[in-house]
Amino acid sequence: MKKARLSIALMLVVLMSVALVVSGCAKDEPAAPAESNDPTPTPVEESTPEPAPEEPGLSGEYSFGGSTTVGAFMDTAIEAFEVINPDVSISYEGTGSSSGIEAVQAGTVSLAGASRGLKDAEAEAGCIAYEVALDGVAVVVNNSVAVDDLTLEQIAKIYAGEITDWSEVVDGAEGEIVVVNRDSASGTRAAFMELVLEKALGKDPEPEFTTNSIETDSNGNMVATVNSTPNAIGYCGMGYLSELTDGKAVSVEGVVPSMESVVDGSFPISRYLYFVSFGEIAPDSVEQAFIDFCRSEEGQNIIEDTGYIKLP
Repeated sequence: MKKARLSIALMLVVLMSVALVVSGCAKDEPAAPAESNDPTPTPVEESTPEPAPEEPGLSGEYSFGGSTTVGAFMDTAIEAFEVINPDVSISYEGTGSSSGIEAVQAGTVSLAGASRGLKDAEAEAGCIAYEVALDGVAVVVNNSVAVDDLTLEQIAKIYAGEITDWSEVVDGAEGEIVVVNRDSASGTRAAFMELVLEKALGKDPEPEFTTNSIETDSNGNMVATVNSTPNAIGYCGMGYLSELTDGKAVSVEGVVPSMESVVDGSFPISRYLYFVSFGEIAPDSVEQAFIDFCRSEEGQNIIEDTGYIKLP
């Protein structure tokens, strides 16, 4: 009887031990994850966008040339433009308006300066003019001349060779008039013919300059010749009046050449100054950028400081 009880007790101990082992294993086994209808998205690596390529700046060497009147402000304008565009180099040669326009058509310069408007043949050939400034053409005489005012007709007759002595102009003045003219390539000469001789004497017949004159190839040489020649008369762009050391600018029809009289239209000998291209200029070109600069506030201030007049 005791053996039977002992056997039952042992069996109970064994069964309890097995139950404890099974229960422990169940606790150590990790629980299966619960199913979800909102799975976590796979992270995507962010890429850094490449920078846009830089726009190429203006660069290269360029040759401009033409009017010596325009040339008076070109050195300063070019210097200021090259500060803004350090990879650009521009040269300007003052050869006269007509020579400059011929050169731009031939391709030896890419932009010309002109102190006159285009002739019909030049416009028909494909030249395009761009206004850049206003200018008055001042009439200048040597200090030996006892004249302070001239009419347009008197000036025209002097340059046509119809008046040859200062006594024919003003009582008390005397001496043979020394006429100083510009060469045939000069735009200022062409403007002077149109604004003085043709306006005062008419175009039928077409007036002609006297051949009894001294010809000069620039505004600077014109002023220098008038300074050094007694009884001389000449003309120049207003930007060169500061170079008169032994000469003076006379009034015309009672009006003194000045920025104010040119702007208000009272001074009778005035004209625009131009840049000239052969054909259309590319919008992103150095030539267009330079024209835009000269028309900007900074460029117009340079032109005014030279003695010319800003665009209205």
